[in-house]
Amino acid sequence: MRRLEGERFNVITLKWWGRPRNVPTFEQRHGLRGTFIASSAFLRGLALAVGLAAREEPETNDAASDLRGRIALARERLDAGDTFVFCHVKSADAAGHTKDPRQKQEMIEVLDGALGDLPVDRAIVCVTGDHATPASPDVIHSGDPVPFIVVGPGVRADCVREFGESTCAKGILGHLRGPDMMPVLLNAADRPLFLGSRPTPFPGADGYPELLEPLL
Repeated sequence: MRRLEGERFNVITLKWWGRPRNVPTFEQRHGLRGTFIASSAFLRGLALAVGLAAREEPETNDAASDLRGRIALARERLDAGDTFVFCHVKSADAAGHTKDPRQKQEMIEVLDGALGDLPVDRAIVCVTGDHATPASPDVIHSGDPVPFIVVGPGVRADCVREFGESTCAKGILGHLRGPDMMPVLLNAADRPLFLGSRPTPFPGADGYPELLEPLL
């Protein structure tokens, strides 16, 4: 407010602002530690708030190259001992914001062609979206379900052969909510917790302190 005194505007509004508070780290909550790869400063700040290492990787006009670079970096982090790696890609969301369904389709096809080197032989890999960005109607984001796929050593297969909202809805995981995500992934990594079993002293903890199968 002091900085804006005498200027044309004397009020500033902030997006997603908040005050720091004590929360369990990602390792304390889920038993995993690792790296959060993103171009967004907001997301990297979120990573730091829960004790993940934040890695800035800008996105360019070459979405396929950007994604391949993130996958290669994820492999590097797994080699370095990380047991959790989060890779955020903005390009599909940006294509949805154009409201041109063909542009969104083309971007998804580009990203699909860049997923060939995922480390599914050594880690539990999940591909999903954090929200829907429909081409119609004229909304920024929506609460519609997003496809969610998990693959890796020991993961049970089902009859789903296409990655999409309607096809994934027919899979064995059914319709999940956000809080279901980490328990599903921990189960796939052979780290399931049963109701009432809390191996860490933090309320709501999902994972074991000793780290086992890595997640990506």
